[in-house]
Amino acid sequence: MKMWKSMVACLALVLAFTFAWPMQAYAFDDSCIQHILSSGLVVKMRTQIHFTDPPVYTEWTELFPIGQTRCQDISFVPSGIDFVAQVQAVLGDTKTCTPTVTQTDGSDAATWSVLGSDELMCQMFGN
Repeated sequence: MKMWKSMVACLALVLAFTFAWPMQAYAFDDSCIQHILSSGLVVKMRTQIHFTDPPVYTEWTELFPIGQTRCQDISFVPSGIDFVAQVQAVLGDTKTCTPTVTQTDGSDAATWSVLGSDELMCQMFGN
């Protein structure tokens, strides 16, 4: 009988640690904009996170030129929550990138590319 109680106590302890320990279920540690080419020449980016309606936004990055990439830490976004990058050209409009991404298991950087001469475009290509 003592052995049975010890096994139950150990199982209860394992289950308690399993469910009490914080679990990370993030696919993306970063939200990034790769500035390939734009008529605005310099851009800034932020991340739109769909925790609530209306969505929550990170702060804008500093302006950065063609040929550079900027990322924001989004590892705090829980699994199942959608997010997307936004880009703003210094001489143009603010664009929401496509597609929207949903957090899932794993870790990586979600990277959207910015380009355009007449109109700013922001898309994810094969990420």
